Amino acid sequence: TFYQVDQKHAAILTFFGRFVGAGRAGPNFKIPFFINVFERDFSLQVRPLKLPNVENIFSSDNVRLSVEVAVQYYVEDKWESIESARFRLVDPSSQIASFVEAALRARVGNYTFDELRAKQAELSAEIEQEIGAKIAGFGYKIDTTVIKSFTPPEKIQVAMSTIAEADYEKRAAEAQGEAIRIKRKKEGEGAGDFRAEFLRKFYDGLDLEKLSKLDAADR
Repeated sequence: TFYQVDQKHAAILTFFGRFVGAGRAGPNFKIPFFINVFERDFSLQVRPLKLPNVENIFSSDNVRLSVEVAVQYYVEDKWESIESARFRLVDPSSQIASFVEAALRARVGNYTFDELRAKQAELSAEIEQEIGAKIAGFGYKIDTTVIKSFTPPEKIQVAMSTIAEADYEKRAAEAQGEAIRIKRKKEGEGAGDFRAEFLRKFYDGLDLEKLSKLDAADR
């Protein structure tokens, strides 16, 4: 019996309800007739995890955070992986989401809010590695994990904005003061150069020999 499987999909083959293999993309032929095509459109595509923001996580400096994470995962194209992914987990997305949340809660409390913002890429890589190890036995692999934001309560965001604006104004004032200092220095150097040039020309114009005679006569 011939059957067709779409690209990046697999067919689940069973024998009296038991998994016996997987059909790959393209035309397939199965024998004997009592092997059943249990499912022919099992996806091997990379898919996004529907994960709501993880709420009420506290940093080590006791800032309450909402964490936005983006995760993409897929089923590995191997018979044993396809079997595990199809039959071992009833709701894989919910299970992976719980792994992600647990990994986040285990790490966030070890860092201050400022440290978390500085370590987003590092933490994303750590969580991806941990989740990947946990779901490998279920036939799944993590494609990407990205922590997109650590969002504190609104009043803290307002305070941060105020501090940032004050810091910007301070830096701008310092830069302006430095520019004025440099300008004055250059003007002073220019004035000094002008005085030096004036005195040089003045002394060059004097007849020193005649002045010496006048000085001797006065004595």
